Amino acid sequence: MRAVEQHQDGVRVFTDEGEVSGDAAILAVPMGVLRRLPLAPLVPPRLLAAWQRAGLAHNAKLHVPLTRPAAASAVQCVPDRFWTWTATDGSGQVQPVLHAFGGTEAGLAALAVADGPARWASRAAALRPELSLDVSRAMLTTWNDDPWAGESYSALTVTVAEGDDDVIAAPVGRVHFAGEHTAGAWAGLMEGALRSGARAAGEVLARTPQP
Repeated sequence: MRAVEQHQDGVRVFTDEGEVSGDAAILAVPMGVLRRLPLAPLVPPRLLAAWQRAGLAHNAKLHVPLTRPAAASAVQCVPDRFWTWTATDGSGQVQPVLHAFGGTEAGLAALAVADGPARWASRAAALRPELSLDVSRAMLTTWNDDPWAGESYSALTVTVAEGDDDVIAAPVGRVHFAGEHTAGAWAGLMEGALRSGARAAGEVLARTPQP
């Protein structure tokens, strides 16, 4: 999606492959992308202000293959501000992977995430000596440097104003908003994303003439 344009009779969504028109649109892109998305006409100033007050979380994941089976577990590294776990998948077996999650700009900088997975994998191996890890095959996942994400999820800031949750979730004309950042108390969670989708769909259906 490159731009969204609404007019009296509908909405046009522009992409690299062309454009799509409809009676309404639901924008479920992350806040980091939404802030940069050209919208015409411009959204109300109070919505722009609420978008800017919303925080963007900085997080990353590390995945390190195991060379022998392990039990389900979870261990946190307090000094390096990340936690690790092994977990079962749909088959009920423990995945042959150690996962790790870390956050904040300072925390990720300390793990040298910008330089790749090596330092973090080394720290994870030191934290979990009982596991047999193949650190040479460690894989790093980040969100903030992904142009289609721009963040991992929304976060509270000290500048958030009372009523921002309602402003961010409210439709603007024929354009409706979904995503965890529009879910109020459920923001930052997958549950919030699901709830926001149901809410936005309900808004569109409510404005659709019934036969």
